[in-house]
Amino acid sequence: MASLTWKYRVYRALNGFPAIGSAVDRFRDWKSFREYSQRGTFSQHGEDRFLLDYFGDHVGTYVDIGANHPFRISNTFMLYQRGWHGLVIDPIPNQIDAQRRWRPRDTQLNIAVGPSAETLKFFYLYPSVLSTFDPQVAERYLADGSLLRATYDVEVRTLATVLSSFNNGRCDLLSVDTEGFDARILQSNDWERYRPRLVIFERNDEGSRCESSELLLANNYRFVQQCGCNHVFEAQ
Repeated sequence: MASLTWKYRVYRALNGFPAIGSAVDRFRDWKSFREYSQRGTFSQHGEDRFLLDYFGDHVGTYVDIGANHPFRISNTFMLYQRGWHGLVIDPIPNQIDAQRRWRPRDTQLNIAVGPSAETLKFFYLYPSVLSTFDPQVAERYLADGSLLRATYDVEVRTLATVLSSFNNGRCDLLSVDTEGFDARILQSNDWERYRPRLVIFERNDEGSRCESSELLLANNYRFVQQCGCNHVFEAQ
């Protein structure tokens, strides 16, 4: 907690000096890029290695919802390095800016995906990967030592709308990582019309009912892989 608070204070201090803050962010990106490259995976649990093995030489497209940073804990960055491109969605503006710097072939949207077209309150946390629309999830993270940067309203579109707007509704991979909001995103798709070949989502509720798994199974997907807290389903 002390370390986290110290880092957050530095972040807040740099807000008053945008040029310095930008330089620090770029140096941190360069340093962590080297570390992730040496590690051989940019995902949290090696999900990208599984995806590369699964797709082989195929060069396809992805839709990455809750993408956050362009390569840190990213399921799609190694695919991008292999020539893939896609639609990258995140409600945090500075993460979208970083995405545009590192992944210019992608299309970036600074919005969110959810059950209906509306605006929702977003909890922007530190670390940013824990940011969420779910107030209960935010409360739990804050109790565990995360820090609240800001709350603000974000435009929300349904998954069906998002998929219909990209590549004529076709994509090889749908990656969803939205800290407790994944099931509501998946529920907003028209699964008869828009069927990504693979769907990967985060599950942190082992031992209890998983709405995301139930929804995909009901729509003729099958479970193929677990990578840490992430589960992968394949269209039949």
